[in-house]
Amino acid sequence: MGSVKNSCWVALLLAGCASSGATVVHDDPQLASHEGERVILKTDLDAAVASQALDRLERLEKLLDTKESWLAAPRDPVKALVIADEVRFRHIAHSHGVQDPGLGAFACSAGEVVIRYRPEEWGQGPVEGWFVAPRLGPVALAVFRRRLEQAYGANLERTRVEDGCGRAFVEKAARELGEGPEAARRARDDLLDAFLPIFLGGDHMLARTALATGSSAVDHGVRRGSGRAQGPGISYAVARFLVESDGGKRIWILQAILRHAAGGPEDDDWARAHVQLDQDEGVFERWLRDATVSELLDALEKEPVSAARWEARAAVRLLTKIDIDENAAPSPDEYARAVARARIDAKKLPQVRFTEEWDGTLLSARRAHASMEKVLGEVRKELDRRSRGYGNPALEDGRARLGQALQERLRELSQGREPG
Repeated sequence: MGSVKNSCWVALLLAGCASSGATVVHDDPQLASHEGERVILKTDLDAAVASQALDRLERLEKLLDTKESWLAAPRDPVKALVIADEVRFRHIAHSHGVQDPGLGAFACSAGEVVIRYRPEEWGQGPVEGWFVAPRLGPVALAVFRRRLEQAYGANLERTRVEDGCGRAFVEKAARELGEGPEAARRARDDLLDAFLPIFLGGDHMLARTALATGSSAVDHGVRRGSGRAQGPGISYAVARFLVESDGGKRIWILQAILRHAAGGPEDDDWARAHVQLDQDEGVFERWLRDATVSELLDALEKEPVSAARWEARAAVRLLTKIDIDENAAPSPDEYARAVARARIDAKKLPQVRFTEEWDGTLLSARRAHASMEKVLGEVRKELDRRSRGYGNPALEDGRARLGQALQERLRELSQGREPG
């Protein structure tokens, strides 16, 4: 993301902002000051609510220390402006060039975060309904971006790995701060959005996503029939892979990408990152399969909403051919054992992609000069059987381009190429 002096990153849309020409407001003498160990809070909230807000900001800073230890912690306390009054918040936001009335949190390159206080984003107020994403997202994203700018500078160009890391931090924070079900639901959705197109024969996405910067890193939404995982899910998955896989041994790749996005030279690490990402496409896809199935199996055990458990069961059946029916289990203990067995069995599956399951059939058909239409009919029948009752846009796209995916797989086999 391009940035200039006093520019800001806006949570949610990651839109750049710049001073509108007026004096940029970094403080307000009418705001009360509350100091914690890690945060100096400036706010118009009453003392009791301000204390709760300061506690949450302190916890977010400490979570950054422990969950995102690859980002260096600041030596001095950081500043946060949390504003309840809409007029005052908009005045401060406009002075930073933030014009969108729907955006309520941003990080300024001068070092503070500015947040419009909405009780539901701070764990306050009644919680009703079924939420599919953590409500603390805007606050956690702004705090994450401030830490990122402190590490890499305000001129950090937009990258998809940054988007993904921010999204992953929101999930971690939500799990720690009382929004575990919401975090799990969005993680499931993100992982499925990332993996389903790949599972159904789509493009390899690790290097393409990790190296996207500037305008190519902007999420323009999912384009039907593209054969690519798109949207925030694939950014989230790639970021998690780079941070978590093999005990963090790929964090150096993430750091090389961010240094380059901040204007650093194309050094040896940058060149090595390109090579390693290309080599890791297959490793990433297997990691993504395992992470997706694990999250789905967690839902079978922990998700309180029955419709969501049913959807997770259908997704597990599609991806693994393992069907776990909680109504057929003679007891809760037996159901738990069935889920535990599925975790072991799913990791043993040799193929990651649906198209790879048909390697032997494809090669036999080629040797016998048999019709690919017959093979395609057989493959479609199996896909329909395993996906019965499960709906997802990526599934419909994959079904539509299944013939093309099989042809691409046959070419890979003919050339003896296996990714990763």
